[in-house]
Amino acid sequence: MLNIYFIFNMFLSVTNIFTIPLIRSDIILISFYKGNILMKKTLLQAMLLGSIFFTACDHADIFVDNRSSVIPIDTNIDFGIEKNILYFADPRPEENGENRALRIDYNLMQYEEIDVLGTNPHSIDRAGKSDKFYLRTQNSYSFDIANFKEGTVKTVDLADSSRDVIQHKPRAIGAYNDKYKIQLLSAKDMPTVDVIDTETDTVLATVGDQNNNYTVGTNAGEDGTGHALWFDEDHFGLIDRVSKLIRVYKAEIDANNIKTFTHIQDLDSGYPIHAIERINDATTKADSLTFYAMVDGDVNNQVAPSVLELTFNQRNNQLYKGKEIILTSSVDAVESIKPTTHHMGLTLDHENLIVPVLDGKVYIIKRSDMSLVKIINAKLGAAHVNVSNEENVIVITNHFSDELTFIDATTFEVIKNLKISTTVYDEADKHLLQPHFSYIGEDGRYYYTFATQDGDFLKVDLRTLEIVDTLHTGGAPEQSHS
Repeated sequence: MLNIYFIFNMFLSVTNIFTIPLIRSDIILISFYKGNILMKKTLLQAMLLGSIFFTACDHADIFVDNRSSVIPIDTNIDFGIEKNILYFADPRPEENGENRALRIDYNLMQYEEIDVLGTNPHSIDRAGKSDKFYLRTQNSYSFDIANFKEGTVKTVDLADSSRDVIQHKPRAIGAYNDKYKIQLLSAKDMPTVDVIDTETDTVLATVGDQNNNYTVGTNAGEDGTGHALWFDEDHFGLIDRVSKLIRVYKAEIDANNIKTFTHIQDLDSGYPIHAIERINDATTKADSLTFYAMVDGDVNNQVAPSVLELTFNQRNNQLYKGKEIILTSSVDAVESIKPTTHHMGLTLDHENLIVPVLDGKVYIIKRSDMSLVKIINAKLGAAHVNVSNEENVIVITNHFSDELTFIDATTFEVIKNLKISTTVYDEADKHLLQPHFSYIGEDGRYYYTFATQDGDFLKVDLRTLEIVDTLHTGGAPEQSHS
């Protein structure tokens, strides 16, 4: 595909016009005329300005990342279906929750709730672009489907004797694909993925190894899988933590609308993986096919966690290992919390990874050679990253601390640790104090999270780094999307 430059045979010193490369094919010319942007929409208009010459450049120069419109990370946010609305799951009473789902309007600071039928909801994901939400009820052999508009909840069993699928518990249900209208449910107690048709809520296939008798033994626990993901719109990954494999599957649909899922590769990951992260808003095709695996450590064998670079090759549909960095300063447990990678973020320029480890350290890693730039001390349970471009601040969620950590996005210096909870970490009671996945609003100014054990939904000003509003929901809301 060629990018076309329109170069006009004119006396620029007289007309004061110059051209820039086209960004979209439906715009013929963008020109600057005496400081004002003029948009010429037809070729005839452009030709009136002078002779046109065509030059070609490499198509990679103007790559546009549109993956979120097909394979989003968070169906609720990426599709923009409900403005100012967030969803959270509140776990069972044994974990201080109320076994329900919450719909929160963070503009009005109001909430609705709906009781869940299954036991222990730990995440909530919009089912594609519908009004339905899939709830990971992780102590049930099923998942729930909630519809806040209708006020309804129903349960779908995961065992299916007609397909020779044994009972199993849900782990995460967030990897949607709008091309196939399917969502991936990774299992908690065996290394499998259920493929759900979001239009009918039917499980079309269960792929992977139906092995529910195993021991993982590493720092991130005994879950059989990590977060399933899409490498591109036709290929997804199953993270098999039992066999230490990344299993790659190809999705296809035929003329009769029959969907099939073919196992095409197993890649040895060396150690179990919790999640594989992509580069959102990639600026090159290569970056859109580059991924980073959050690899477990093992305190029992003095093995540090690591970050493994991966690339997906669309020519042969194969996944390849790249460079790996071992996080050697995170070997030992801290207050009984084992150090492991969880999720990550990117610096504003996409040059560095921001990788928290549960021991409280945050690693800044240079992407070009996977070398260590800096280690920053956050708080115990450092796990998730949000970045505000507008306020130039990195926010670190600390699962086992009553404080949020704010880091200057330019200098990588800690600006402030903000106390957000009245509950302090108890080594004998490892319930989360801060949730999985928090949010920054569209304007980049405000950060929304929970003081989980307090049951308080918080609005934090990223300019003043202070809490500016609180909504008490009760319970212990612990996670939004998978």
